[in-house]
Amino acid sequence: MSKTVNFSEKLEPMAERIGEHAKSALENPETRHLEEREVIKRSIQSIANEISATTAPSPTESAMKTESNLPSYMADDDEGDAAKEVERLIDEAVNNGMEKALRLAKKSSPFVEDAFHDALVDKLMPEFKKRGIIK
Repeated sequence: MSKTVNFSEKLEPMAERIGEHAKSALENPETRHLEEREVIKRSIQSIANEISATTAPSPTESAMKTESNLPSYMADDDEGDAAKEVERLIDEAVNNGMEKALRLAKKSSPFVEDAFHDALVDKLMPEFKKRGIIK
């Protein structure tokens, strides 16, 4: 799998893990019929569940703000608490690694956790297309 220079160094280790999981799922006859976006989301959720089984570090706030990566269904609510929480989780993933952000997302409401997974899919899909993991 070739790496893209502009892709976040903090996202790279987990992106590789998610990519391998998604590629395997796309080759599996039981999940081959699913849309690529759904396969990536399920891969993120599966890995998030694995991570939550381990001891979580104490949460910290990320000081850096990234461009808005909210899922489209949250775009109109960019001032709401849920949107702010998703943005904070995205910042955490970009600045401190996806594993830590996935652990923090598990402590959020199911809506926020799902929206965060959707935001990760949006962020990872173009990269996975470049790498040939998905079409």
